[in-house]
Amino acid sequence: MNASIASFINNTIDDAKAIKILKSPDRFREYILWKIQNSKNLEFNKNYREHAKQILSDRVNTIFELAIIFEKVESLIHDEHISSLEFWRYKLYQALMDGVKSQD
Repeated sequence: MNASIASFINNTIDDAKAIKILKSPDRFREYILWKIQNSKNLEFNKNYREHAKQILSDRVNTIFELAIIFEKVESLIHDEHISSLEFWRYKLYQALMDGVKSQD
């Protein structure tokens, strides 16, 4: 196997181990929904928040179901709204790396 591919695989495995949320995909969905509901990003809120909240309202049981609804939200965002796409991706990355924090 190519060394670059092996390195990529190993890094991906290490990243997956670092993600604290994989054991509870629905809690992660709820946390992201909470983050979207409390967003202060004007462009995202104006153009996408309500539809994203609707998509994120569906419960999930697996990481794969979670990935599908996240992809649905991302597909809402039009190319001209780069800051909304960056906001969405940052919120996902932040939650994945930091884990779900208290919503209180």
